[in-house]
Amino acid sequence: MNRIFQLTRRLWAALLALCLVLALTLPVFAEGESSADTTDKETYHIGTMDELLQLADYCRLDSWSENRTVMLDADLELTGSGFSGIPSFSGVFLGQGHVISGLSLVNDGSVVGFFRYVQKGANVRDLVVRGRAMPTGSRTTVGGIAGSNAGTLHNCRFEGVSSGASIVGGIVGTNLASGVIESCTTIGKSKEHPDIYLKCAADLKAAPHETVVFEDALYAAKTAKAAGFSVIGVLSEAVEEGDRIALQKLCDRCITDYTALLGELLPPEDR
Repeated sequence: MNRIFQLTRRLWAALLALCLVLALTLPVFAEGESSADTTDKETYHIGTMDELLQLADYCRLDSWSENRTVMLDADLELTGSGFSGIPSFSGVFLGQGHVISGLSLVNDGSVVGFFRYVQKGANVRDLVVRGRAMPTGSRTTVGGIAGSNAGTLHNCRFEGVSSGASIVGGIVGTNLASGVIESCTTIGKSKEHPDIYLKCAADLKAAPHETVVFEDALYAAKTAKAAGFSVIGVLSEAVEEGDRIALQKLCDRCITDYTALLGELLPPEDR
């Protein structure tokens, strides 16, 4: 009888221990589920330049745009704004057919575009961007709408010039495995075509053989040279060794930076 009593007591003790474990574990599960909140966030509207610049600042944090819709409510002009691209976007961007013009992405950067990164699950629709994506520095991946796309771009258009060291596109620089590009168009050409050089020469009222092009990208230097321009290669730190050697063979002259020309271009009293 005493033995049965002891077994019963042990059984109740085991059941009590199990209940305590479950009581401690369930709140952890509940907390984990709440952290994966998929509730839609308040829609963000852009009607002014300041609101676009604020969006770029918000999107320095990857999670800010998750489950959020951004609506472009007006055409915008970026000239002189200091806009350097939206760092990371994970939500829905509705351009509503509006035009953002005056894009000028010319500072140092590796992944460059109106959106630097469009994340998986993001959707950018009905947006027109006009301008240039021509960064300096490593500039490995450059696109007019997005530097790197893992989401969906639908009915977007880029009008302008994209230029980079290796991976360059009018709409995107690189389109990842999950990236989708639907009904998008680009008007303009990269530096694989001489149009930009010919336009500059025409603006200067000079013929190609009377004009000097400075380039640190091998493919662009080849384009300018083939179009009849004199080319000075700029052997910056971003130029890979193989391209550096090729530029030295191709170009009329090479420099490491523009200060090397000051002694020749400045009058004697200013040297």
